Amino acid sequence: MFIHVLDLIGVFAFAIFGSYKALEKKFNIYGIIVCAALTALGGGTIREVILHRLPVYFADHTYLHVTLAAALLTILVYGHFAKIRSYALLMDALGLAVFSFIGAQKAGNAGLGCVGMIFFASITAAGGGILTDIITGDKPTPFTCEMYVLPAASGGCLYRLLEANHPTIYRAGFILLIPLAMRIGWLAGKGDLQLSGWLIRHTPGLFRRVTPGAADRRGQHRARRRAVAPP
Repeated sequence: MFIHVLDLIGVFAFAIFGSYKALEKKFNIYGIIVCAALTALGGGTIREVILHRLPVYFADHTYLHVTLAAALLTILVYGHFAKIRSYALLMDALGLAVFSFIGAQKAGNAGLGCVGMIFFASITAAGGGILTDIITGDKPTPFTCEMYVLPAASGGCLYRLLEANHPTIYRAGFILLIPLAMRIGWLAGKGDLQLSGWLIRHTPGLFRRVTPGAADRRGQHRARRRAVAPP
């Protein structure tokens, strides 16, 4: 259940970015929905087709509803997308980690080895984005940015390493945490995700801005206290 909820969050985030790309290309409503669905569900569809299985969204329509909701939200907030971009990037990073775990898990359940787990983790996380980039005429992001596929591939490696020796809950925790941390760290280092400002806004009691002037005043106050202190 926990992984299912995280999976839907990832679908929602991926669909937002797929819709945003379509809007940037001036696509109509059909193009927006197609790009949202390709980005959110394309990687999992490729995986299921290779495994000769029916994609999950044919049985569980929640995935389609979440995709459509994300497309509608993106259309409504397109003019103010910069205000929610940081939140969308965080959900996108979480979605990448979850998709890599699910891809590796599917490969493990199919009896595939380490290569299969890495491949399915990567294709589940990045396959939909590649399809959307092809549709929109852009260079596929995973082909130009190593830190998109690398976290997903690391999830596949971790799944193989932890498969036999750890319970599912601990395995899931490690495999979700490492790709998530890699992706968020890269986004923060690149400047796309301003973590310091986000933390200051949402945890004001833990983080305080100290300006040079404030630091000087504090130092002067401490010096005066030492000067008047009794010997």
